[in-house]
Amino acid sequence: MIDPLPADPLNLRLARYIKGCLRTTGVAAELTWGSMLDAQTDTYRVDKIFRNSPHIVVMVSHFEPTLVEDGVAGFYYYLNEDGKQLAKLLKDSLVNELNMNDLGLHECSKYPIIQMFAPRAYIVPGLWHPYSKVEDTSYQRQIASIIANGIRKFWSDLIESTHDNIDS
Repeated sequence: MIDPLPADPLNLRLARYIKGCLRTTGVAAELTWGSMLDAQTDTYRVDKIFRNSPHIVVMVSHFEPTLVEDGVAGFYYYLNEDGKQLAKLLKDSLVNELNMNDLGLHECSKYPIIQMFAPRAYIVPGLWHPYSKVEDTSYQRQIASIIANGIRKFWSDLIESTHDNIDS
């Protein structure tokens, strides 16, 4: 499940691109909200996530107020080790493939991320300067493709490690 956070047309567009990239390879993906008219509260979005029971949840935003420079940051809930690995994988992929500034991996306690039981991460490929770069559709699609590839890799690795544990 992809959660564009906060309600912002740019975040929604990026989330839709990620969903499209995932769907082209047969991965089912849903958004927590679909239009600016639907931008709902955290409680609504968390309830929707619980109802859909996703295997992975990725929150995505081009802006995080705690960050003060351009770059990529990954956030995770400290009790969710899989989420930490997912956040690291997505952050590292964006840093390496787009040569973006690495703003690190951080613990996060935003309501949606602490209320879920699947692996979950909050990725901020953002504060892009100049803003015209952010609005560039091809750049947004490139970011979405990298995030989608990271999600697929994480899921594949998770399934493989689960099978290894069962076989042991």
